[in-house]
Amino acid sequence: MNKHNSQSGVVLPVSQFIVAIILLLVGLPSYSQSSSPQLYDNDDPSFSPELLSVRTLVKANVLDLAQLILETEGPPGLPNKAWLNWERQLWKLYQVRGNWQGLYQRTRQIPPAFPKKIHKEADTQAIYALVELNDGKKARVLLRKHLSSGNLLELERRRFRKLLIESYLADDLLTEAGVAMKNYQSDFDSAEEDWLLLSAKIYLKHNYPNSAANLLSTITIPAARLLRIFSRLKNQSIDQARAVSEAKQLFAELQFLSDRSAVKAHQVLAVIIYAKHSSDLFPPAVDELEQYLIEIGDEISESDNVYPQYNIADLLAAYKETALAEVIQAKLLNGDNLGLLDYVIQLPAKEAARKKTLYGYLLQSPKDQFVRQQLNNLFVTSLIQSDRIDIIPQLYGAHKPFGKLALSGDVGLELSNAALAMGNIRLAAEVNQALTELPQGMDRADWLLHTARISIIAGDYDKGANDLMLWIEESEKLEPEQTDRVLQPIFDLQTANQHELALKLLHAVNTRSSSARHRREIAYWIAESYQATRQYIKAANYFLFSALQKKNGFDQWGESARYRAAESLLSANLISDSRALFKDLLARASTASRKTQLKQKLQQLWLHESSLNSIESVQ
Repeated sequence: MNKHNSQSGVVLPVSQFIVAIILLLVGLPSYSQSSSPQLYDNDDPSFSPELLSVRTLVKANVLDLAQLILETEGPPGLPNKAWLNWERQLWKLYQVRGNWQGLYQRTRQIPPAFPKKIHKEADTQAIYALVELNDGKKARVLLRKHLSSGNLLELERRRFRKLLIESYLADDLLTEAGVAMKNYQSDFDSAEEDWLLLSAKIYLKHNYPNSAANLLSTITIPAARLLRIFSRLKNQSIDQARAVSEAKQLFAELQFLSDRSAVKAHQVLAVIIYAKHSSDLFPPAVDELEQYLIEIGDEISESDNVYPQYNIADLLAAYKETALAEVIQAKLLNGDNLGLLDYVIQLPAKEAARKKTLYGYLLQSPKDQFVRQQLNNLFVTSLIQSDRIDIIPQLYGAHKPFGKLALSGDVGLELSNAALAMGNIRLAAEVNQALTELPQGMDRADWLLHTARISIIAGDYDKGANDLMLWIEESEKLEPEQTDRVLQPIFDLQTANQHELALKLLHAVNTRSSSARHRREIAYWIAESYQATRQYIKAANYFLFSALQKKNGFDQWGESARYRAAESLLSANLISDSRALFKDLLARASTASRKTQLKQKLQQLWLHESSLNSIESVQ
């Protein structure tokens, strides 16, 4: 088996897994995060090569790596242009990614001895973050420090005055925000777009939609367009159907915006939901509510406060309203849930979205556990078919509307596979714990391997390793096919740097494997984990054992194992043994490139030995 050709290796990010792209229904396009954020208009000629390298990662949308480098590397902490450029790039990346807590914490790490100008810039970023975190009170502490200093340029004073107003909005202090708005306009007579947007928000919060719509009439940026649609809905100068159409058009454009922070998908969805709820022309906005809840998760920022906000109770109400309308239309008896259940089951498979809504209503009432589990199976199946499985964590679990997620084996396996396909690894792992029975056609051994693999990919390494050990210990002897299957998730552990767990499992497999070929390969993988944990002598021992199982270790596999053994011996400072192995390989090298590589290794070995001798002579 070639581990490096396996499709199983998954490198887990330090942070949580990225949730897959949500597929939007009812004519809405999928909201993609594929294009890279625009952090600066142009590359500053003063940027260092290291910072330009990070910017290349940002342009390629490799944001986790870019952030890791920016957080852990960079120029020395000196108050110079190179250091400040580096910090500004990280601050902007936090903004684009909506990591307001990270932005705030980073700005609090500026050394006290740095110039006041740098502290002012860092404080400005901290204030932005606090406003978005809805901590207006803490933001105002910083704002008042600078506003009372008397050392502000006019542009800085304007910026801080506007941020002061936003801090009031974050705390829902509408009277203070209104007074501050009037004072600002009196002092600066401003017509800047950001000021008009902020003023429109205040008017909307005070329930003056006419004033908000008038302010926004000439502004065409997406944020203004959405506020204008919402303002015109509030003052009834636009009908709901047109508002929905315009909001959907704006939604379709979101995927092409380089700066997504200006308008968020859930804000547009909130306006669509509001428009539909305000009209008898539309059925309840079930699909948009599901999309909204999936998009927003648990985070509400200051910029959301002007728009309607919805929660899981609104979705449950929409399920109920839709179901009761269906009962009337189908001429069913009101309250006859068994009759409604039979009616829904008879609906064709293409009506998955409709079935999902009706099952969502029925799940709000049954107390019988058997009936509830059957409804769970039906509801989850319809969620899978309508691409809505990401709503499950908000509906199921402790203190959630539908309680514990209990599923039959087949439905659970289907949901687990669907979650994996969408990249929702955490959900796949949770589903495995929710099954009340094994899927049909899958025995306990198959299930242990399946759950172990998902647990490992989800980062629950101990549970995954325990399941694998249970699987291994149930067999006194492993056939080649069994060995291949169990090695795949062990390779995942190695990929995730869980070498201690991998070593225990590899040794257990090694003692049971019936195949000499596998024992040779397993010895190699054991050696790799010993090398990764800096147990170099053990690594060399297993590499050599792997090498010498065939043709004295001079076949292609054996030469690779000998080479790795020589490297391990070098790391253990066993110079003579390492040199012997490299010389044996050089004597049998058949290509010029291979000979050059081995000669370079021998030269490195001499240099390493000289360095060790030099250290000993000094001592």
